[in-house]
Amino acid sequence: MSTAPAEIKTSRLRMRRLRTDDISKFAAMNADPHVMEFFPRPWSLSESQTILQKSNFGFDERTFTAAINSRSIRVMERLRMKREEDFEHPTVTDARLKRHVLYRATAELFLSSQGLQTT
Repeated sequence: MSTAPAEIKTSRLRMRRLRTDDISKFAAMNADPHVMEFFPRPWSLSESQTILQKSNFGFDERTFTAAINSRSIRVMERLRMKREEDFEHPTVTDARLKRHVLYRATAELFLSSQGLQTT
């Protein structure tokens, strides 16, 4: 069970868990080919709805991305996420996307890197 706060705010950033009422923006983002460049393909509305319903997005989570996705890796590192391991994604068949990196972040780790504390 996560003890992370529901929201993290700094002077430049606001992070919170995704909610079901975020579906229109979440689906639009997932349908954008540029955003989904490192996925096998953009997602349909139905796929986005399924992911949103099944996921418990929080700050005390692990996340992963394709190893060639340098933009996402830079964001995770700027958020002070910790790289835990590299792995071959078992369901990805595209050779250029198969290698993945796993990162872990906690609210405490992020906030402490910013000189802040969780509330």
